[in-house]
Parts: sequence; structure tokens; C-alpha cells
Amino acid sequence: MTDNLRKERLSLAYVRTIVGLAGLNLAVPELDDDSVDFQVQASSDFDPSSPRLDIQLKATTRVIRFRAGTMSWRVKRKNYNDLRRVTKVPRLLVVFLGEADDEAAFEQTEKELCLRRAAYWTSLLGAPATNQEFTTVQIRRAQLLTPLALRRLMLDSTWRPA
Repeated sequence: MTDNLRKERLSLAYVRTIVGLAGLNLAVPELDDDSVDFQVQASSDFDPSSPRLDIQLKATTRVIRFRAGTMSWRVKRKNYNDLRRVTKVPRLLVVFLGEADDEAAFEQTEKELCLRRAAYWTSLLGAPATNQEFTTVQIRRAQLLTPLALRRLMLDSTWRPA
């Protein structure tokens, strides 16, 4: 398995764990031609409006530094433009920061499985248009993807376009 596939699998496992702990469902589209890697869906007892979120998931094992509480992430033009437009289902960019060394990435005992590092989210809705091949976006450290944060984002996803 290539390093990129391993990072992708590890980041998806991380997000699946967060989604499961939040009591939500995860669906994966057959094709990713609209910058949507998966969709978070409400479970039957979550909220009567059955909110959903579309997620574009990126992963890296590079060391990312937070400066003034934010990290910079480069987004390809197609993904950027897909994520910034108004859609019926709100979209988020989620960036998983993993460990480069498999030995440092996790620890397992009979009682626990610890997956190190974290994922952060941002919304690009309404961001300015660009023709650049890559656009650098800022993701705040406070936007850590946790089960509670995901539940709040799901409730907020019942937004109505202006």
C-alpha cells in the first residue's frame, strides 16, 4: 500500500470514529467528482430535520505549524470552488494531521486503541473566487473535529440560503 493510501485510510478511520461517537451515520458516494468524499447523515433520533453535511477529507503527515491559532492549507482550484459555492447540503473541508511514523501514530493495549493527532474543519462557503491553481486557506486550531463539534455542525447545517 502506498503512503498516500495509508494516510487516506487512517484519516477515514479517524473520521469514522468521530462520526460514530457523535451518534451519526457516514455514507460514501460511489464517485468523488464533486469534492465530496463522504456525507455525514443524521441518525433516526438525532433531529427531525435530518441534517446532512458533505465532507472533503484531506490528510497529511507533514508537520503543520499553527501560527496565531491558525494553520495554512493549500486547496486545489476545483476543490476550493466546489467547497465555496452554495449547495443544498453544506460542505466542510476536514484536514487530518497524522503521524509520519507508524509506531508513533497509534498505541494499542487490551483496554484501548489510541490514534494520535487530530482533524480540523473549516467552511469555505462564500469564500472569494479565484483562478489560481491552489488557494491557501486558514483553519483555526479551535475548529478541532470532535463528536460534540460534529453534532453542533450538523444542527447548524439546517441553514437556509439567503
